[in-house]
Amino acid sequence: MDDLIGGVTLMFWSRTKNWCERDRMQTGNPKSFEWCEWLANRIAERRAQVGHKPAHERYAHWRE
Repeated sequence: MDDLIGGVTLMFWSRTKNWCERDRMQTGNPKSFEWCEWLANRIAERRAQVGHKPAHERYAHWRE
């Protein structure tokens, strides 16, 4: 999951976090965007533990 959409997920959450939190307060719905937040947090935790090298570097010499 991280390899496929990890970067996009982290970027999305960093840009929408404040809006999502404000929306939760305004609507009274604490579940709004809950899975986006959960996934972004898990990806960030994993990267902090095991590191992360971008695919264009990790697979630079890959050939079919």
